[in-house]
Amino acid sequence: MKNSPLIDKSKAFALEIIKVCNTVKQTKKETALTNQLIRSGTSVGANIREAFYGHGKADFIAKLQIALKECSESEYWIELLIKSGYFDDRKVRDMCIEVKKRLSLHLTPLNPTKRNGSLIDKENGSDPFSGFRAVFLFFLQPFDEHTDKP
Repeated sequence: MKNSPLIDKSKAFALEIIKVCNTVKQTKKETALTNQLIRSGTSVGANIREAFYGHGKADFIAKLQIALKECSESEYWIELLIKSGYFDDRKVRDMCIEVKKRLSLHLTPLNPTKRNGSLIDKENGSDPFSGFRAVFLFFLQPFDEHTDKP
């Protein structure tokens, strides 16, 4: 499998989370917050990677939505560590926000709204998953840091 920008960014985020948690555990002797953060922070990348091996569109979307929720949870734990004085480097929080924004950006066109119990928009006959293939292929393209586009 080719690495995608989202997979690369989420893996870098997970590695940074591991470093932060180890530092806080060693220097501040805090474990409750760091244990929660390491679970949610490393889960983000695992769910993104798992999405690429899903059993279809719904599974792909569900895994990315779980990754987004885990990313949001990680942001919460990071904020608590910063505000409580256990950790003061905001770099990891910024990384979390970036991954969360990318996930949100790419989930938006894939998120169907159910109308009358159906995933098909009966008013105009469109399939809300029509952009699925394009977005999936987008994830597999190299990322240009300067333009924020593949």
